Amino acid sequence: MGTALPPNEDGTACGFCWGPGKTFGDRATPKYLGVQLSGLLPGEHWRWANEQLLLTPHFLIQTVAACQWQIFAPPYQWLLDYRISTTVAMVIHAPSGKFVFRGTEVWQCATLVFNDFENGIDRLTYSGKMRIFYNDEGLAF
Repeated sequence: MGTALPPNEDGTACGFCWGPGKTFGDRATPKYLGVQLSGLLPGEHWRWANEQLLLTPHFLIQTVAACQWQIFAPPYQWLLDYRISTTVAMVIHAPSGKFVFRGTEVWQCATLVFNDFENGIDRLTYSGKMRIFYNDEGLAF
């Protein structure tokens, strides 16, 4: 369940979050970030039996953009984007194109993002949160 444990590697510098005086300090930007959902509630359109895939940790890999990480773990696309003044996290059920989770925190480099969906009407899921973590010691997760 979830994605395989990644190797420890430095990624491309994300100047929003890593570096002197930044939220995560003067250390290398990780190539991999871990994310884990919790507290999701099934919405009106929830029909899939693979919800356990949503609750296990997933390790996202840094993409071409220095402050973005993502992975496709069928059937879900996982995305994390640290922006200049916000953190955006999404999980999309790829076959339907519907959001399972979408959270935006008005906090650069957040490590906890809450679901923007507060009720289950016309949703796959609602409520819940995503924890974001990384290895700051250079050891295995």
